[in-house]
Amino acid sequence: MKRRLQASWKMLFTAAGLAAAMLWGATVESWAAPLDDAKAAGLIGELPDGYVAAVQPNPSPDIAALVRQINGKRRAVYEDLAVEENVPVAQVGALAAEKIKRQAPPGEFFMSSDGTWLPK
Repeated sequence: MKRRLQASWKMLFTAAGLAAAMLWGATVESWAAPLDDAKAAGLIGELPDGYVAAVQPNPSPDIAALVRQINGKRRAVYEDLAVEENVPVAQVGALAAEKIKRQAPPGEFFMSSDGTWLPK
């Protein structure tokens, strides 16, 4: 299954081509700094579905708003890629989650399959 997902990820971006990569890159650049800061502080972590969540319960209003903003923007990108490639949005999100985790620096939090937050 993991190999199929990795192959799907490669196929997804190969088929989508440069336009999809540029869309993703331009979108990420516009909201990466606040997210990076919150992740470095251990306030926001990555979920296995390609979205983010507050690491601690009852986050501040600023963190909750950032989570909503990031997830909304990611959802839009995932939906665009899913339409272009005729694949489920959930598959795009899961593949993005794998890529994000591989590229993340040590110390960022990721939710494990049992629902606990673990640092990379």
